[in-house]
Amino acid sequence: QMRLATLTHVGRQAAHRFGLIRPSAEGAIRQRGQLSAFLHTRLAERAYFMCHSTELEHDTLAALNQAEKVGAVSETIGGYGAFAIGLGTTHLYALGRYYRQRAIDESKRIGELRDQGFAHLYGGVYSLHTCDWSEARALLNEGARVFERLGDRFRRQSCRSVLSYIETATGDYRGSRAILSEFGANAEAAETISVRVWLLAGLSALDMVEGLPPAAAVQRMESAREQVLYPADRHLCDGITAAAHLWAGDVERARRIADEALQNLRSAFCTMGSAYMSL
Repeated sequence: QMRLATLTHVGRQAAHRFGLIRPSAEGAIRQRGQLSAFLHTRLAERAYFMCHSTELEHDTLAALNQAEKVGAVSETIGGYGAFAIGLGTTHLYALGRYYRQRAIDESKRIGELRDQGFAHLYGGVYSLHTCDWSEARALLNEGARVFERLGDRFRRQSCRSVLSYIETATGDYRGSRAILSEFGANAEAAETISVRVWLLAGLSALDMVEGLPPAAAVQRMESAREQVLYPADRHLCDGITAAAHLWAGDVERARRIADEALQNLRSAFCTMGSAYMSL
């Protein structure tokens, strides 16, 4: 039933793009639509971290359609950016780039500074998925700059943590470690548990590729695994922890954690790409 509802939302989004649906100007309808868009956006965020693919795709599109229907600026811009990321995971790159750029353009045209920050953060994540490193760097650096101006430490840290992964992926280990060092030796300056897990995983992965002694990576990742984590963060944590134990020569421990991680992935693997391809 939810998949059928999602297909309906795909059709409505197409209608929006062809100009077949006009925003409502009535106050009460607009207020209800904006509230609905806000709630579906929060539900989509929760679905992502809980690894509920079907709910993620449905709530992302529902939020975007409701926002466009009533002309809710912030929710529409965020919806464009989130939808772009989902399209990127399905290899629909032309559409993904269109929605990513639409989010950025609309944030500059009618959005507030916070909308511009989100448009650049989402755009950077999209470019990360497509391995457009220079574009991702530019977008995430701009997002970090905007969120710093706004005093939004969590979103700034989100931009910076993704940038550290880009530097590691492109071989700039010194640049990656410089970013990670901003948060302390054990990422104690992270605003949330999720960001701290991303940073600890990044530190441990960097230790491994640089060939440093494995003890620190094993210790920090085992400590991270003891936290109460969202499934999405748990998947990352388990994978890096298993790799750290394997690097340390503890093959049995690495195998047990990897087996557990694979079982968890089979029951709750989540990207918008996996959701769309199941329709």
